[in-house]
Amino acid sequence: MNRFEKMSQSYAQMEQIRESVKGLVREAKQGFERRETEILRDVTLTHVGQKQQLDKVRAQYLNQLLGQLKSAKKEFDKISDSAVAFADEILLAEPEKPSAAVEAEFERRLTALKTDTVLAANTKTGLSKLEAFVNTIDNPYFARKMMAEFPALAASFVDKDVSSQLKLGHINMKLTNVASTEEQKQAQQIKESALSKKDQPLIPEYDQYYNVATKTFGHQVADYLRNPEAYSSQE
Repeated sequence: MNRFEKMSQSYAQMEQIRESVKGLVREAKQGFERRETEILRDVTLTHVGQKQQLDKVRAQYLNQLLGQLKSAKKEFDKISDSAVAFADEILLAEPEKPSAAVEAEFERRLTALKTDTVLAANTKTGLSKLEAFVNTIDNPYFARKMMAEFPALAASFVDKDVSSQLKLGHINMKLTNVASTEEQKQAQQIKESALSKKDQPLIPEYDQYYNVATKTFGHQVADYLRNPEAYSSQE
């Protein structure tokens, strides 16, 4: 697999872990409820005895669930870091360099643009020429070369009003958009999503499984689900 495929696979595994955690909660709840039914049907136990047994069984399932959740979070964070690392490799990759002839033609046109902007009758005319040139760029390699030239070109327009400054910002945004390949754009999205999800609980408070876990096992599991790192440090 190439880097993009590895990144996509890691991100998919993150989603699989998030879904699997719900299954852990469901299994723990069902297991506890089966034991609860058995205990409540045990006629040899007093009311106090039933309560003691229920507390003991609940604690057993809670500890088991917390252990599973901690393992899942550890694996989730590891895979998240992997997805981000692959994304960074993609983002740092240089775009493919075109042929020498194509690059020479670009340089010729760029030199002509610099002359045209200097000789332009006014800022508006110069900006129009700059925008027209940028609109012809559809190659990330040339977009990056143009971005390196952009500050000097922008500075050459002396009489810049608010409208001109906004125009320059708009032109620069076009360059920035073209400067990344489609894979890099997707990698950036995946990186941001992976980092965001790493900082989120595996089961957020608004999720039905959060309610199931907290109603069945109490505040300890709620504390963990809200903030695994903080809960672990308090143990």
